[in-house]
This record gives sequence, C-alpha cells and structure tokens, in this order.
Amino acid sequence: MPRLGSAIGLGDWEGVEEASHKLKGVAANMGLRQVHEKAALIVTQVRAGETADLRRLFTELVSALEPTDQALAALREVMPGVAHDTAA
Repeated sequence: MPRLGSAIGLGDWEGVEEASHKLKGVAANMGLRQVHEKAALIVTQVRAGETADLRRLFTELVSALEPTDQALAALREVMPGVAHDTAA
C-alpha cells in the first residue's frame, strides 16, 4: 500500500496502475471483495486518464482493508511468526 499511495502522490500513473492491478489480483485470490472492487476501480480510472478522484479512492481502499489488517494483527498475537508483517 505504501507504493500505491506514493505513486498517487507523485502522479506516477503507471506505478498506480501496476500497484493497484497487483492488489486487485491478490484481493480476488483472498476473497476480499471490497478491496478487489476498489482496486479495480482505481485501475479503470487510471487507464481512462481520470485521475482526479484517485486520492479519495485510495482512502476508500485503505478503509476497505482495515478489517483485514485487524484480523492479521489478531492472528499475529496468537501465532507469532505465522502471519508476519512484511511491510517493515
């Protein structure tokens, strides 16, 4: 997510498309419907050259990921080392 947020902030539309497309696939594989839908919308908007709403869509995407982040945090508490944080 940091890469996607940074790409949006920099106006790196190719980076936004790449990161959001990758996230869309991961979310689909994990059954994260809302995350998949938000990432797909970002991909669609970038490909259409409609970038004005990307910051808002990114915020919505982060919110959609919140329950997953909370679930992973709980899993890390009960099973340290199994669900490790790779963002660090």
